[in-house]
Amino acid sequence: MNKPLVSICIITKNEEKHIGECLKAIKKAAPDAEIVVVDTGSTDKTVEIAKEYTDKVFFFEWCDDFSKAKNFAADKASCDYIVSIDADEYIEKIDLNQIVDFLTKHPNATGSIRLANLMNTDEGVSKYFIEVTRIYDRRHVHFEDRIHEQLKRLDKKKSEVALLDVEATHVGYLISGEELLLKNKRNIKLLEKELTDNPNDPYLLFQLGQSLLSIGEAEKAFNAYSKALDQNPPLDAPYVEPLILGFGDASLAAEKFKEALRLEEYYDEMSHIGDYMYTLGRAYLINERGEDALMAFKLATAAKKVYLQGMNDYYPLYALSVVYENFGETELSKQYEQEALKYKRG
Repeated sequence: MNKPLVSICIITKNEEKHIGECLKAIKKAAPDAEIVVVDTGSTDKTVEIAKEYTDKVFFFEWCDDFSKAKNFAADKASCDYIVSIDADEYIEKIDLNQIVDFLTKHPNATGSIRLANLMNTDEGVSKYFIEVTRIYDRRHVHFEDRIHEQLKRLDKKKSEVALLDVEATHVGYLISGEELLLKNKRNIKLLEKELTDNPNDPYLLFQLGQSLLSIGEAEKAFNAYSKALDQNPPLDAPYVEPLILGFGDASLAAEKFKEALRLEEYYDEMSHIGDYMYTLGRAYLINERGEDALMAFKLATAAKKVYLQGMNDYYPLYALSVVYENFGETELSKQYEQEALKYKRG
């Protein structure tokens, strides 16, 4: 067998529910890749299961720092080219040759993967699509930040990012409300610790907003998102689109209806995204701008890009039904409702 050229690294703690499926998926999608598992203190069968799939299983004493654990895992790999995934992420598709070619030509660059987050919604289990940066050459790039760690160049320069042909499914949000609350409270604690040193870091403020919104702290989330946007982060940064969407959701949830119209500032950059047009439409509607709301919901149905499944079909179509009902256009309302129901999930 030839020496592998790519190492897939995973850190774990009490992941017996997921680690077997995670490693099985890697073996199927990338049989020639090396698998490195670093455990940070499991008390269940995680390590035992991992050893069924790889002999590269190591131990790291947890220190409330995800970057240190992930960098330790990369150090233990035999390959310089690293793909970092979590134990609750299952690789569906990966092109190892493309990764090798990309990092050989662009050693200081990083690669993103397309991740489908499975999430419980009122319409059943839906997919929320994001691009996350997970592929790098360890000789030039490493992880930084205690939580929601980011890949950064060792020479501190800005890294080029490219979306590579890698797709994975994340099942970690399909947990009980109590488990989700505990997970987000842990994240908030670590983020607040990180923000003590970097109080105006827009990425950390974005992640804080995400965790706060997940546990229903809408006003605090609105404040975090707003402060992040006030820093004027580069609009091409991978997290900025979700930041703007999170700001919109938090504004409406916190009943900051006038403030939600700040979404208009990002129209040129965001109008191709169904989630954005739908949220902007909601902001228009609640601010009694019905015609603008109709326009926004219609544009949402034509959007080519969505984060949450249904944001260019079911949700805006149903919203159009409601708006036309409010306008007294009963027939149009029924037509849009029937069209929406074709896309109803769950």
